[in-house]
Amino acid sequence: MSRLPKSIIRFSSGSRPLEMLICGGKEPSDYPWTNRFIGDWPLPAWQRGLVWTVEQKTAFIESVFMGYDLGSVMINELHWPDGQKASTPMSEIIIDGQQRISALVGFVKNEFPVNGLYWKDLTRIEQRTFRECEIGLKSVACYDEEKLRIVYNHLNFSGVRHEQSEIA
Repeated sequence: MSRLPKSIIRFSSGSRPLEMLICGGKEPSDYPWTNRFIGDWPLPAWQRGLVWTVEQKTAFIESVFMGYDLGSVMINELHWPDGQKASTPMSEIIIDGQQRISALVGFVKNEFPVNGLYWKDLTRIEQRTFRECEIGLKSVACYDEEKLRIVYNHLNFSGVRHEQSEIA
């Protein structure tokens, strides 16, 4: 027996360009087991709703342009059994990072400006620079919903939220 906790699922770590999160191309019909999406990414029923304010989304997008560490997202891998017409339930779900991905997708869809500029106002070079910025990606391959719920809860309920009075 190990003295230290072990993960209940295996994951790999790396980084990917933001374009991978905002590029689109998925079909909702490939995920008949859900009706919730952020961009093209399916969400499980137990994932919380969107909570970031426009100010928080703007600050995150500013971080992209300023070259700050963007943290990471955790996404389940796609599983598509041979001969099936749809993906396995829980395929490609966002386990962690929904608010970040929502901010990225919202900015690219011209839902809010940053420094007075919408996505459509950026030059092609500015847009490409944005799309090529890297974000951490934790990738898992687990289709056991109970295990995914445990991981989600651990990631999202194990910290202590900062208070406004603690701002630097």
